[in-house]
Formats: sequence, C-alpha cells, structure tokens
Amino acid sequence: MNHNIENYGKFVTQNAASWCLRGLLGQQQEKTLFQLFDVLSRLVKPSYLKDEIPTLIEDTHIAVTLLERDFPLTLQNLTTHLLHHIPEGFMDFGPLYDRWLYPLERANSWITRQILQHGHEESTVMQTYCIYDWSVFNLLNGTVKSDSSRKNALHKVAEKVLPSEEYPVTSVNSILSNSLLHREDIKDLHCRYKEIFPNLQFEQFDVDPIVEKKNTVFRYDEDRKREVYFTTYLYQSVSRSCDYIVCVRHPTMLFGKIKQIYQHCFMDNVFTWVRLDVFPLPEASGSFWFTENVTLTSKLCLLKDISNPIVTAVEDGVIWFLNA
Repeated sequence: MNHNIENYGKFVTQNAASWCLRGLLGQQQEKTLFQLFDVLSRLVKPSYLKDEIPTLIEDTHIAVTLLERDFPLTLQNLTTHLLHHIPEGFMDFGPLYDRWLYPLERANSWITRQILQHGHEESTVMQTYCIYDWSVFNLLNGTVKSDSSRKNALHKVAEKVLPSEEYPVTSVNSILSNSLLHREDIKDLHCRYKEIFPNLQFEQFDVDPIVEKKNTVFRYDEDRKREVYFTTYLYQSVSRSCDYIVCVRHPTMLFGKIKQIYQHCFMDNVFTWVRLDVFPLPEASGSFWFTENVTLTSKLCLLKDISNPIVTAVEDGVIWFLNA
C-alpha cells in the first residue's frame, strides 16, 4: 500500500497527471488544478529555506481556495482541508520528506522479525539489536568499510549520519570492461578537456584512448539526500523505466537518451562521461516540452551536467518530457 501511495504521489509531483489531463477541462479549471499540483510538488520537497515557508503557506491557501471555487463540493473533504495546515507545521516539525505516519508500526515489524527462538523472544531480540548496534558503530567510526557499490541498510544509515565528504559524489557499478575509444570520440574528449582546462596546453594525442565503460552509474543528489540512478538505454531495453532519458540545459535545452557511460582519467582526475543520443530541438507547450521521437546526433556530457532522469510519454510520434 505504501508503494502504491508513493507511485500516486509521483504521478502528481512529476507532472504526469497534468499531461494526462491537458485539454479535458475548462481553461479556468485546468489552471486551478495545475496550480494545486504545483503546490503539492512543493509541499513534498525534502528541504526548505525558512524564508520560503511564508510564500508556500500563502500559495497553498490560494490553491485550495481556488479548488473549492472551481470544482464540486464533493471533492472537498478532510484531506483537502488538511492541505491548509500542512505547511504551517514546517517550522515546528520539519518538511514532510522527514515525516512518516507509521514509525511505531515499522519499529514493531522490525522487532518481530528479530525473534529467532520462540519462548525466548525478548532475549533473542536484544541479542540481534546488540549485533546491529555494534555493526552501525563500526561503520560510523570507519573501522569497517566496504568497496561494494550495492549499499545495504547499514550503509544507508551511515550515509545519513556521516558528513557527505566521506563519500564520493558519484559511485559506479555494472562494469563492462576497459575499451579503446574511436578517433572521433578522442577528438570530442580533447575538445571538452580544452573547455575544462582553458589555460592548459596539450594535444589530442595526450588524451588517453582507454576508458572504463559502465552500464549504470549513481550520482549523489544533495537536495534529495540520496543517490540517483542512471543507465544506458541498451542496458535497460527490457525495463519500463526511463532512467536513460535526461536533459542538458547549457548552452540550450536539449533532451537525449544515454547511449554510453564511461570513466576517463585525465590530469590526475577521473571524469565520468555520458554520451547522449540527442532528440531534435524541443518546443514548449504550457508546462511541458515536446519534440519528434527520433534521435539526430550525439553529445558528450559530464555526468554532473545532465539532469536527473525525466518522466516521458510518447504520443503520435511525439515524445513529451513531463518534469523537465
């Protein structure tokens, strides 16, 4: 049930709901509903500045009031009215991102799973907790470290407590192999390094042709306080997810599919590069961007310069980007 609720939330906050409803309501009703969706998206942000909260409170009051004006009274219930008061509690209780309705229920569930010997429930639960507490202590003080890119629950606990600089900005898994770049790729890398190191004199043959190819990569998101997953579209060809569609906003707005991911060493630095198969230049339509669902060219980007994966929808040969 919690998983379904999370998916429903993403359906609204990632703009998919707005795209599905476009053109089905009157102009005034559509504007009101989209304004409410925008407020809901802001209410579930993981963090706020204190100066942002008064504006958020006011915008929430306006959005819910407009909903009461433009939609039937049958839509107005306790949950709808509760929206008025949620942002008012941010100063005292923090954002919704850090709150949960069932902490004690989850705690009880964890405790019951630690019962290893019936008839001695309390003692086995306490023994398990002592082992768990000892493991967390060793992770937090650095006594035990793991090079595995797959983080278990203990690693996630440590990430929340330890300073962020203790962990790299990016971590990579699904290693394919070391590979030689084509001449055009080396030329492309040479041009990009010229932009990164404008005061450095070097030639194309100074760029090492060997790279370490990857299928997937993770990038730590400071706002979400978690790692964001990226993958190539060839690796994810059997999945329904679109973690391979991203956008680049500089120097212009472009959208593309991740074709390749590789790490490359240059000037004693390790760079994670992403090659995109780029869609035609997009057009704006209300809250959305769209373009023809074909790829025309490729573009080499640093992992740090691309957006988080984008929610998309395809309709009559056109691809819509819903949360760009």
